[in-house]
Amino acid sequence: MDIFKSVLLFQLVLYLISTALAQNSSCSYKEFPGYGIDGSDIGGVPGRTTDCCALCQKNPYCVAYTWEPYDGGMCWLKNDTGPMSKDSISGTLSGFVSPGPKQTYSLIKKYAAPNFFDDWWFDTRDGKAFGFASNADNKTAWDKGLVGYQNGKVYIGVDHTTTIPNNTWGRLSPRISSLQLYNAGFFVLSLDHVPVGPYANGSGWHSSPVWSMFMMTGDQASNGEFDFYKAHNPVDVANSMIYNNDEALYGKCSLPWDPKKYANISGWADNELMQEGPHGTSDVPFNKAGGGVYAAQWVHGSFIKVWYFVKPNIPADILNENPNPNPGTWGTPNGYYVFGDNCNPEVVNNNYLVLYIAFCNPPVTQECQDIMRNNPSNFQDTYFLIDYLKVFCRPGENCWSGNYTLSGQ
Repeated sequence: MDIFKSVLLFQLVLYLISTALAQNSSCSYKEFPGYGIDGSDIGGVPGRTTDCCALCQKNPYCVAYTWEPYDGGMCWLKNDTGPMSKDSISGTLSGFVSPGPKQTYSLIKKYAAPNFFDDWWFDTRDGKAFGFASNADNKTAWDKGLVGYQNGKVYIGVDHTTTIPNNTWGRLSPRISSLQLYNAGFFVLSLDHVPVGPYANGSGWHSSPVWSMFMMTGDQASNGEFDFYKAHNPVDVANSMIYNNDEALYGKCSLPWDPKKYANISGWADNELMQEGPHGTSDVPFNKAGGGVYAAQWVHGSFIKVWYFVKPNIPADILNENPNPNPGTWGTPNGYYVFGDNCNPEVVNNNYLVLYIAFCNPPVTQECQDIMRNNPSNFQDTYFLIDYLKVFCRPGENCWSGNYTLSGQ
């Protein structure tokens, strides 16, 4: 009988070992050697690097881990994937576990040809034109060929045939906004071409004629604004920026740390509320590469992360149009904005999406104005060519918060 019990016990041990090994071998994750995730600790569990993924998957709140080599190894389980930065402890690594059902993004909206413009409205309201732009209405934009479809792609451009007389203000450009309002989500804009054009001899923002934007905002100051992508020629970097348009309500916004520690950026401005992506993520270099992808993950109340990818360096889950992309596998973002004590989580809320090509950052200089009025053929390359814009959401997140109600259009 004792022998029989011993055999059963031995078989049970073998089963437990094989089960643990199977869990380790089937555990899906992506590791980043040399990086640590600051904060967001659920707790530490002693283990090897190969143990951390399975340990994380067993915890319903764990989405990532950092392994540190002291005391034989420690798996620090995390309830968030960031902020992640280079770690000073040799041997440290971090891993992002494949998300469970509650953490998996699924497509909720796709804007693409041949019905892209069915979900957008043309904003011609007073005060919505930027710099030297004159916002085109729906009919004018179509009649003049400022919007349309080219080989299955979405074209959004500007008037490149008209010389603007001195008694007229603004070159025609459509400012389009989505009919859907968003309060969170994962946004992926795939495009082949961003607007470029002539530029002034002067330096600085106010001398840049062409400004292109993919952003979200609302009608009220309390809705705030976030620019996923903003660029001005001839600078070849894509910028992201958060706007706190109601400090009386929300107080001031700031980032609680050096943004270069947690984001792959080339610089920043405005108290770190504007972050500059790597060189080559906009303008002529981006177009010569054949385009790329601009993506943003907005977890309401927590953070907004932005990535700028240039072809051919597109994440596989985007390139293959995976219905459940996982930004947790993409590594360090190119813009990172944290909400909390430093910045009220409601600073950005209930926004519609905006695509816009504007001209001459105010105050408009005479040099910039002269460039915009003359030689319209110089603006033939001032256009977006878009493959698609997708919006993903996770269960339980209030990503889509309603539809925009048009008034006075």
